[in-house]
Amino acid sequence: EHQPISTLPCAQFLGRSTRGPNHKGPVIREFLRKNRRLWLEMLPPWAPDHNPVEAVWSWLKYGELANFAPGDIEQLDEEIVDRLMDLKFDSGLLRALWDRSELPFPSEEVQ
Repeated sequence: EHQPISTLPCAQFLGRSTRGPNHKGPVIREFLRKNRRLWLEMLPPWAPDHNPVEAVWSWLKYGELANFAPGDIEQLDEEIVDRLMDLKFDSGLLRALWDRSELPFPSEEVQ
């Protein structure tokens, strides 16, 4: 179950942004205004070494779905969601994909 940021014990939270328009819009600005303990660290426009999700998309595109020819966009969407759900429960693979980035693995310790 998710808790609102304001109720969590940690003093501050950091998010990372790829500077995409979806990370700068009015919804994000309003959210950040209401949640002052959260801030975004802007990554360079192209920073795959600092963005673990790049390894996930590469794994999907060049591995899992390399020979997949969907009949339509809905079938592609379903297949992507299914593969991502499988990945969600494969902690070893998730860790391996994270380790392709230069970021340290998050600790569960609150500092």
